[in-house]
Amino acid sequence: MRIEKIGHAIGAVPASGFLGAYALVYADSSEIIHGSLFGIQLFYRGRAKPPENVEEFRALTAQHLEGILFAAFLALNSYLRAFCMHQKFSSLDDRLKRLFDEFMDVIGGTEAKGV
Repeated sequence: MRIEKIGHAIGAVPASGFLGAYALVYADSSEIIHGSLFGIQLFYRGRAKPPENVEEFRALTAQHLEGILFAAFLALNSYLRAFCMHQKFSSLDDRLKRLFDEFMDVIGGTEAKGV
């Protein structure tokens, strides 16, 4: 409901960023935190075959951390853009959009341009 209110007040751009961050983190982390069977399997296996050695487990853990960091980046970017839009800081908002697009280009996510 909070994300929906952001969308109504400021627009779809910051709301979609918050929704993306929420979707990346909430469901899986809730399952892991609550210790459900799915959460345990997700933590130890990810969405692929179970790791067979320590190196594979470390790689899986690194993927978890990358996802968490990306979600945090997405949420921070959305917060800053929402603040700039609300305060009418258009030049800073434009710069944040360009930085986000550059970031997405670097990680190979050009399909998300303009978010």
